[in-house]
Amino acid sequence: MIRCPYCAKYINEDDEFCRFCGQSLQEKKLVCPVCGEHLNLTMQTCPSCGQELKSLLLVDKHLKYQRAVRRKIMIFSLIFILLAAGITSYVFFRQRELNNYNLQVSYYIQTVNNTNKILAAMFIKDKNLTPEECRKQLQIQAKNIDEINKKNAALLVPQEYNKLAADMKQLLINENNLIQQLLTIVNTPVKNSIDADANKVKNNIKEIKRLAATIAVAEQKITIDNNFLAINDNVLAWVKKLRNDYEQNNKQFTNMAQFLAAIETDVQEYEIIKERLPDILSNLRKGGYTWAEYFSELDKAEAKRTELQGAVDNITANVPEGAVLRQSLHNVLSISLQYVRAARQAARIEFEDNDYKEAKPYYDKAEIIHQREEDVYKSFIKQYDDEKKNQEKLQILVK
Repeated sequence: MIRCPYCAKYINEDDEFCRFCGQSLQEKKLVCPVCGEHLNLTMQTCPSCGQELKSLLLVDKHLKYQRAVRRKIMIFSLIFILLAAGITSYVFFRQRELNNYNLQVSYYIQTVNNTNKILAAMFIKDKNLTPEECRKQLQIQAKNIDEINKKNAALLVPQEYNKLAADMKQLLINENNLIQQLLTIVNTPVKNSIDADANKVKNNIKEIKRLAATIAVAEQKITIDNNFLAINDNVLAWVKKLRNDYEQNNKQFTNMAQFLAAIETDVQEYEIIKERLPDILSNLRKGGYTWAEYFSELDKAEAKRTELQGAVDNITANVPEGAVLRQSLHNVLSISLQYVRAARQAARIEFEDNDYKEAKPYYDKAEIIHQREEDVYKSFIKQYDDEKKNQEKLQILVK
């Protein structure tokens, strides 16, 4: 009796199938390598050719050992391949992660450098930017810094870049603070004290310079030049110039306002008298006036123009534009006086000779002078209106 190699039940040695589990026993039996006779484990030698069973069993054990070795080699090979593939994948994705981080931080550095360059150039004396122009520039840069600040906050940071990431985060905070402090100064550069904000700007620049020295990736680094370091001094100089300009504009506005108020009265007075003389002459011819009344009106017209011209000359003009305007109105009144005198001469000839025809050339001359008076007055009015418009613009600046 032998045991079934599958279910371990006892069976006959000659059975080809196990009567308990039904498995084929043929392939599990030994075969003599010399004659091919089927053997069983209880035989010591082959009954056909005399081959010893012991040597056959040793061969079988050796084959089993080789199969076990090959199986272990295959298992270890598979483990090695999987391990190598895992390491390769880790290295690949790790390198891609590092490259992506370097690429993003390089972009952030370029943006910060561009922003700092613009900030440094903004308050240079030669620029002469207005507060509104500075405000627009600062708002644009604030938006740029805010965008990369959000991207940087969401960026996956490799462990070896933790220190750099912390410095970059703080740098962006300082950049944003610097822009906000400059905006505070720009919004009210003239009327409010800027000492506290200027000190904040100075301290922020120092901190940015310190952090910039610690940030560099892929041959990209934060650039801090002398113009950037001089932002605080340039801002103070810019504000000082604005305040000087404001004081000058305010003084000019006040002086010009006083001048325009004074000359406005004389302009209105001139508007009343400038057309009165031709109307009187027309009424004279229609019988509405006597010659005595007409000559009296001429005397009044000359006296009024002389008085008005003196009043114009006595107007204080503390601004160059006012002096020019005053002289223009003076010239108008001078021509108007010439017109009155020419009209008197023509009227005197007509009255004394009782001959309009003889006086006609003098009336024509007076009319030519009167036309020139109107042309010069139109030119004056244009100057006058332009100065009032300039005054309105100046009023906006001094508010």
